[in-house]
Amino acid sequence: MKELELGLDTAFLKRFTLDFTYARAKVEDQISAVPLPSFGGFVNKWQNTGALKSNTFEATLNAAILRSRQVHWTAGINFDRTRGRITRLEVPPYYQAPFFIQQDEELDAIYGGKFIRNPDELPAGISREQFNVNDDGYVVWVGDGNTFRDGMAKTLGAQPQR
Repeated sequence: MKELELGLDTAFLKRFTLDFTYARAKVEDQISAVPLPSFGGFVNKWQNTGALKSNTFEATLNAAILRSRQVHWTAGINFDRTRGRITRLEVPPYYQAPFFIQQDEELDAIYGGKFIRNPDELPAGISREQFNVNDDGYVVWVGDGNTFRDGMAKTLGAQPQR
């Protein structure tokens, strides 16, 4: 790992302090838990997956609001921002909820799914007659001639237990 870190700590106007830090890091031989196929018996394997680069900015501003013999009251505000990027990935891209790990992707970019709430949102070529909107407002597959209230028993051809 290579890292450059620069900082500035300063006081001004007898009441304020400012701390600023910039850090740039380059990590080679990044070790990550890579998912394995389910038939292997293990969920993941730790291995060298590639390289990362990151830039970080941190700042803190403090102010002495009240200073007396009995009371010393200060207030502060903090800011930090880190941006990382996967610069080299030596394994196939993979999804590790909620992150998608792939080369040239921003590190910690969050991916999510979309729940369909209207049958018109289904992809072209999908029969809308096989879907219903359930009580929660989500589109669910029910099969031909069924409703979401029928349950799996009717869909699988079994009779419900009474």
